[in-house]
Amino acid sequence: MLAPTAAAPKDEAASGLRRFLDHQRELARAAARSGDHLEVERAWERLLMLDPYSLEAYRGLAGSAAGRGDADGELVALLDLMGPLRGLAAAGDKRAPRELEAARLRAAELDPWPGRADRLEQRWSDVQADLGRRWLEQGWYHNALRAWTGRLESLPPDGAEHDEAAAAVRTVLAEGGDDVAAGGTGAPPATRDIDWIEEHDKKTAKWSRAARLETPHYRVKTNAGWEMLQTAAAAMERVHAFYREIWGIVPDPAPRKVPDDLRDIRISPIDLNIYLERDEYLKRSGAPEWSGGVFKGSEVATYDHGIRGTMSTLFHEASHQFMSEAVGSVPSFVNEGVACLFEGIELRTNGSVRRDLPVMGRLTPLARELDSPEALGLAEVMGGKDANANDPEFYKYRWGVFYFLRMYVDDEGAYVYRDQLEDYIYSFKRGSPGDMVAHFTEWFIDGVDVPGIETFGDFERVWRQWILDLVLELRESDKRLDEYRAEAAAAA
Repeated sequence: MLAPTAAAPKDEAASGLRRFLDHQRELARAAARSGDHLEVERAWERLLMLDPYSLEAYRGLAGSAAGRGDADGELVALLDLMGPLRGLAAAGDKRAPRELEAARLRAAELDPWPGRADRLEQRWSDVQADLGRRWLEQGWYHNALRAWTGRLESLPPDGAEHDEAAAAVRTVLAEGGDDVAAGGTGAPPATRDIDWIEEHDKKTAKWSRAARLETPHYRVKTNAGWEMLQTAAAAMERVHAFYREIWGIVPDPAPRKVPDDLRDIRISPIDLNIYLERDEYLKRSGAPEWSGGVFKGSEVATYDHGIRGTMSTLFHEASHQFMSEAVGSVPSFVNEGVACLFEGIELRTNGSVRRDLPVMGRLTPLARELDSPEALGLAEVMGGKDANANDPEFYKYRWGVFYFLRMYVDDEGAYVYRDQLEDYIYSFKRGSPGDMVAHFTEWFIDGVDVPGIETFGDFERVWRQWILDLVLELRESDKRLDEYRAEAAAAA
């Protein structure tokens, strides 16, 4: 269960975006009334920069081009318009097929070589699929990812070919590892017009009519909007692979050759319920008042506290499923400490995942407390003989211990405790260890030869200093970054 690190304000950018888009619409309409086709084109293109699937903008560009007799510009706008229309038609929009057919007929009238462009694009798409298969067979994952991503982006978001391409991208990312995933874009966002999204969010604003989306490992349900639904579904699938790495479980889909040291454990699909309001989350989930999210065995529940905050909560809570199914019942110190590690995940806009980042909402208050007389001792945080002791105050300490175990390196740059951490987690399959401090000492002090760390007290001393040094290092990095920005501004 996740205790919120801090109250996160909801994203306020949407209202400003809405005003900008509305302003561009008014400029385009006013320019059209006055016959200023150049200004019409500029206004619609400014809108498309932020809303690339706007049907209204593509219609406006096509009409403007037709008005000034620019067949080339009209054809381009119609071809662009047909992409989002295909997506809407596939999603069941009853008006889209009629407009799509009208756009096709008009494009055929304008095109000096009717159908040739479509045939060439289809041939290109088929070639990408063929190259993707060949490169994947040879283990050339970067090239395979580029080919299959190109194939995926060329297809309407429905049908067997699209599903095949999406599955191929997932396979490449699973087999290619972190290096390939860092350069990948994953599946492109669904082609949805901003007005369509507004209507969708209105229809699904009540929990009884909440939107749903099922992925290979999660069933997402939310009344917090289309963006939340799509982001959660895509993000959780990427993080699912990281969970498997931490617990040493065979990837899904499995590579052709499975390493001998991986465990073949079945992880069941699970429900992710994201409520629009916190009160509704507390009422429906039965979670404690102080919590930001909760794992309930067959489901995870949280609420909308901004995209980033909600994803961090999901990463934490969903990891409890892996602990439960791969290991079983574990002391709170381990269960929550490991789960807090996954809060340090950042999803980049290109679809890749940054992992093992420090969680500033844990690190900053932890360092402040460690540098004061109020600091708790690690024996108390671990629970001592009371292995299930739990308190929201413990979370930052528990994150700090497990982050240290995963990230601490020796003088040669080697991770000291990382390999031992997985075996330590699985040691709880044998049942309760009794005294948590003695068990921890057995695994990380007696079981690992680290110069200067021979007792539990030594470990606590080194850990405290490492946390304080990490804060100072990050602050210095921020200062250097500010200096570089100032130099760049002066040079500019």
